[in-house]
Amino acid sequence: TVERTGSKPVTLTLTGPGLTASSKILEKDQNFTFDSSKLQYGTAELKAEINGIIKVWKIRRLIPVKHRTSWISGGCLVVNGKPVLRRHMYAEHYRGGEAFQKRYDADNLHQTKMWSTRIQPEVLVPEVGNGEALNDIRPCDKLFEKISAIIEENRDKEFFYYYISDEPECRGVSPVYLKHIYDFVAEKDPYHVILMASRDCRKYLDCADWFETHPYICPHVNAAGKREYGREINTIGSYVDAISELNRPDKCIGFLPTIYSSKFSSPEAQYPNFAEIVCHTWAAMIHGAKSIWPYAYHDLGDRPALYEGTRFIFSSFEALEEIVLHGKRTFLLKNRDCEAVLFEYKNDHMFALVNFTQKPITANLAGLSGKFVEFRGPRTFTKFEFMLKPHEVIVGTSRKMDEGLPSFASVSEEIDRLEYARSHRGNLLFERQEEMAFSSSKPTWRGDYKLFDGATDVLAWEQAWGDDKFYEMAFPKFIPEFSKLRVYGKNLDGTTVKIRKNREWQTLKPVKTDKEEYLLGYDFEQTFTTVKLRLEFPKNQVELYEIELLK
Repeated sequence: TVERTGSKPVTLTLTGPGLTASSKILEKDQNFTFDSSKLQYGTAELKAEINGIIKVWKIRRLIPVKHRTSWISGGCLVVNGKPVLRRHMYAEHYRGGEAFQKRYDADNLHQTKMWSTRIQPEVLVPEVGNGEALNDIRPCDKLFEKISAIIEENRDKEFFYYYISDEPECRGVSPVYLKHIYDFVAEKDPYHVILMASRDCRKYLDCADWFETHPYICPHVNAAGKREYGREINTIGSYVDAISELNRPDKCIGFLPTIYSSKFSSPEAQYPNFAEIVCHTWAAMIHGAKSIWPYAYHDLGDRPALYEGTRFIFSSFEALEEIVLHGKRTFLLKNRDCEAVLFEYKNDHMFALVNFTQKPITANLAGLSGKFVEFRGPRTFTKFEFMLKPHEVIVGTSRKMDEGLPSFASVSEEIDRLEYARSHRGNLLFERQEEMAFSSSKPTWRGDYKLFDGATDVLAWEQAWGDDKFYEMAFPKFIPEFSKLRVYGKNLDGTTVKIRKNREWQTLKPVKTDKEEYLLGYDFEQTFTTVKLRLEFPKNQVELYEIELLK
């Protein structure tokens, strides 16, 4: 379509391999077509000229390849010709540990497995991160050489997106700088999309094909004991709008749900609960998000709500994939407390109503009619006045779309059961890290709290090599009385337990030993007290998941 200002005619010319020059003169705004059936593999140019002003677009016909290809069409990620609502964990297998990876890989979380290649400037050439990448310039040749090598290395491999930048707005990376990289990669490898994670997607619009925005809600408890958020849930949709409202079918916008806690930097930080996970994910999806990329894998197993909440949202959008990807969206209700959207696709209709708040609210969807069945719930709706629980999401579909999926209520009950088991293991040190002090042969990566949180298969501390591998705890505010010790982790055989007595280390000798693949348990059959406890590890590749003292 040609749109213009003024009254001058527009001359369009298409040239390329196999095409003879073909021109059209348009006297007004109108649609146009060219017969490109004879275009050979290669690049054609479409040139528009008006009153001496010229603009040129490249049109490429690509040689077929055997490996997986990806592109964006209709605002959707397309892989090998099929639109897909990507569902995958951010930083998969990173800092989770061996035991958790085994559980995760063997489980069905309703994911779409994704292969990627990182071309982040500060990763490939670290010195540019605080240097040239902050300026509106062309990147150095060294960076382009590394990117070229990556493209060649992966040319025939099964991957289908490049990851160009992570939070460039936080790092001050220039969009001009990234645009040079984007153009370079798109020219050399037009078979794969380029992805960026950003909270300022519109600023970097020309630097990627596919965007994931991450306005993390970061729950925490304030001084008065009230639960608050680093970012209110009713603002989530605006980050998605930055792309979805542009009517750019060549750009895809997705969302990173908050599946982690900032406890490593603040003891007031909380993990999102199940209702919050479902609520803030839907808050993004009703604004046009078309992929889900939760952050982060290394916290996923810390709480049942995170793990089962991820399974819930992945399985939900697997079932609703077509209507979410292709449905026409119409807002039925929009205010600070709640929003409702109607999706329409072919003969299917679906509404989603989201309560952003921590309080019960009422909502009336006056413009809605017909009969809907509750998605992942027992109700049928013919009237549309609702009393919503805190953070409740109600989804209604014109036909049953949740076959085989457990209800929200039953998943909530299962999370409660798992949470009770996590928090009632009898560990004398459970969640008392603020009352303790720590020393170790290698610093913990995310925080010592992970060693005392009831999650017995998620990495908390590791050390691969070294002659002196130890983890030490001091108890300045309480004195534990224990007769048993359990340590969960990898390569724990031969672990020595020492306690501090009379300013000397005393080695404890267990009477009974319990050994499993990722568990070492000692029963001393007598009670000890101590102000310090030290674990020494003789083996290499040690991973620690949980430390328990029991009476």
